[in-house]
Amino acid sequence: MVASTDPLLAEIQRQLDADIDLSGLAERFGYSPYHFHRVFTRSVGETPRGHIARLRLEKALLLVVASEATFLDIALAVGFRNHETFTRAFKRQFGTTPRELRREARQVERKPPDRLDEEYSLSKARFAMLPARHMLAVRHIGSYDEPFALPYLPEDTYWNGLVAWAEAHDLGHSRLPYGFFLDMPGITPDAAMRADFAIEIEREVTPDGRYFYLPFDGGTFGVIEHRGPHNTLPQAYRALVNAIFAVPEKYVLSGAPPFQVHREVHVDGDPADNLTEVYFPDTRA
Repeated sequence: MVASTDPLLAEIQRQLDADIDLSGLAERFGYSPYHFHRVFTRSVGETPRGHIARLRLEKALLLVVASEATFLDIALAVGFRNHETFTRAFKRQFGTTPRELRREARQVERKPPDRLDEEYSLSKARFAMLPARHMLAVRHIGSYDEPFALPYLPEDTYWNGLVAWAEAHDLGHSRLPYGFFLDMPGITPDAAMRADFAIEIEREVTPDGRYFYLPFDGGTFGVIEHRGPHNTLPQAYRALVNAIFAVPEKYVLSGAPPFQVHREVHVDGDPADNLTEVYFPDTRA
């Protein structure tokens, strides 16, 4: 039995577009079906089926707003077998139908990044192909507005622990810190928001405890560079989404989670010198 549900939750995230066999998943992670349901619900605050349904619908919401995919294709992409069942579930969750939401979203003028008191700069958005990678990750649960310790400060409990685990297991790794943000602020409840902090490693592993193996599939990504204090990073996300929306004939958001890479962290210097890359997974139109 795994000591943490985080590897199990990461596996569910990867299988959202498939028929998830909860009994098989429970057995794989060392639980009986009854114990799995009890441990999962106590740890996550939702039943396994409720958790899966919410994640699928939140992914669907992003695809409805940010893509031109048909509603049937979106339904199939998030594990529903037909358009009707998907539409009913979507309306129960969000109080509107996919068609109504898409129409409203098209009528809303896209808001440019805010200019805040603190200075920051953004590069021009571009599109890049990234290769597949092996990653070691640890999960954070809670609001993205909570302050995170910067990578590798003494109080950092995420990347410091990942590097220590890799070194203890003689595992080749990079210290470059990644952060994957799986949920949508304003849609996902703050207490349920998930972030996976990660480093690259040389091969697939089977960790125990709070760490888990995270495969990175690579592909096409929109990317923008942000230089400035970390509390201005949301402006980079907004600018990048706007840039992707501006070329719908070329690229559309895939619905996979965005991530950021901390290239330069000026802990003791000027926070305006922090350099962070923000990525959104895309597909070619």
